[in-house]
Amino acid sequence: MKIKRLIIFITILVLLFTPYLANAQQLNIPDSKKALEEAYRDMFEIAKEYETLYEQERADRIEIQQEKNKWKELYQGAELNVERLLTSIEKWKELYYTEREMVMELMKRKNMSVSTGVGYNIKNPDESLALLQFNFGF
Repeated sequence: MKIKRLIIFITILVLLFTPYLANAQQLNIPDSKKALEEAYRDMFEIAKEYETLYEQERADRIEIQQEKNKWKELYQGAELNVERLLTSIEKWKELYYTEREMVMELMKRKNMSVSTGVGYNIKNPDESLALLQFNFGF
């Protein structure tokens, strides 16, 4: 980790001094130790800012990857639920057709009848009902 920081620091220093090296006539070398120290502190602050930006970018990338993983897990769970629902629907469909065939067979007999009805209470819909009645005769 310290090696990475050193490499980043050296890279930033090289990038900062590259314009000065390209144009040597305008190179401004500090005259005093105090000015040199101030320039060094400015460069160090810039390097620290770049390091902070790098760490923030790295943390953001990690967070984005975690979000992607979370959404991937949610998507896989949803796919599994859809598969279960489709299987359940197929089973209910089979049950419905089996019961329908049984009722149709029983309806062919002479003393069998089926009555249906719906009751709806406008004032209180919770009291509404559906009615299915079978009559058997012996």
